[in-house]
Amino acid sequence: MKVNLSFENSKLRSVLAIKEMESVFNLNDKASRVLIRLSSIEDVHSAKRLWMQQSIKGEIS
Repeated sequence: MKVNLSFENSKLRSVLAIKEMESVFNLNDKASRVLIRLSSIEDVHSAKRLWMQQSIKGEIS
């Protein structure tokens, strides 16, 4: 996945949260630890929204 270096910190945190969400899908046993590491509810919502948009576009395999 390409990361745009001009992202604001909140967007970058969302991208990192997306990567953590991907690890949840790949490694279900780590799900609770990954979710605990997500920094805030807002980041989780941003990450889910971005993840859904990129999944629809086919940017995340």
